[in-house]
Amino acid sequence: MKENAGLMRLLACFAAVVAYVWQEQSEYSFPQIKFAVFICGIGVWSASLCLFLRGPSRIRPPEAIAGALRFIGRHTLEIYAIQRRLRTPCKAGARSRPLTGTSCFAST
Repeated sequence: MKENAGLMRLLACFAAVVAYVWQEQSEYSFPQIKFAVFICGIGVWSASLCLFLRGPSRIRPPEAIAGALRFIGRHTLEIYAIQRRLRTPCKAGARSRPLTGTSCFAST
């Protein structure tokens, strides 16, 4: 079962790479040499991501910084949501316009 899951993951990765390369070529129409370099780059990148193994880091920050990094690592999505909410104006359709210096919470 574990081998099948690994093969399915590899097949899904390969399908995603093929779809991405096909979409980029149809959108940008790379010349042949640039397209070959693009395919090689994506291949190396994909292979390195497939072979990546999570484990203990070789870099050991000082304990004061390590505590902050552990907190940020556990609460990344919450921090992102708060940051996004503070930067986005309250008006409808705010995503399509550039951000201004005001926010929903500013009392002007």
